[in-house]
Amino acid sequence: MFKDLDGTIMGHIHPHHIVQKSPLIAYIGSMERKDFGDSGHLKYFLVVNAEDNKLVYQFEKLPVRPIYDIEIDQSAATDGKVATEQCISKLIQFSKKHKMAESIIRLSILVNERSLYDLDKDEIRSFLKKDLLIDHCVSIHTQVVSKRQLRKSTITERINPLKSFEEYLTLIENEEMRELMRSRGSRIIGSRSNE
Repeated sequence: MFKDLDGTIMGHIHPHHIVQKSPLIAYIGSMERKDFGDSGHLKYFLVVNAEDNKLVYQFEKLPVRPIYDIEIDQSAATDGKVATEQCISKLIQFSKKHKMAESIIRLSILVNERSLYDLDKDEIRSFLKKDLLIDHCVSIHTQVVSKRQLRKSTITERINPLKSFEEYLTLIENEEMRELMRSRGSRIIGSRSNE
C-alpha cells in the first residue's frame, strides 16, 4: 500500500512513533495532551526534509501544559473550614515541587461526613486560579470516607446479645454517643430477651 510513496505521515490520537523507516511511515501524534492518561507523555512535531532524493526526518519536542491529578486526604479534618485551609496548604506544598502556572489539574479531596458540607470548593478554586495561576481546573471532586467499624473477634454468635452489644460499644469513640446507645440499646435488648 505504501511502497510507491516516499513517505506517509499520519496524525490522530496515537502516540508519536515511526512505524517504518523506508518508505517513511510515521504517526505524529496529537500536539496537546488530550486526557489525564497523557499526563506523563511528551508531545512532538515531525520535521521532514527532502535531501538527495531521500527523506530526512526528526521529531522535535513541543512545549505542553502540565497535567496533575492531585488527591488530598482531609478525612481527619474536624470541619470544612479546617479542611479548606489544609487543602490550600497542601496545594502550596505541591506547587513548590511542580510547575503549576498554566497547568491543568483535577483535584480529589477525601473528606469525612462532618467536613463535607462546609468544605469551600469556591475558595479552593479561586486560590488555584489567582494564586497558583492554574489554567484549567477540570474538577474538584469530594469523596466521603466513612470511618470503618472493624469487627471485634470477641463478638460472635456464641455470646448473649447484651454481652455482644457491650463489646460493640467499645468501638464507639464518642462517649456521649456510646452512653446514649448503651441506654437505649440495653432497654431494647432487655425487652426482647423477656419475650
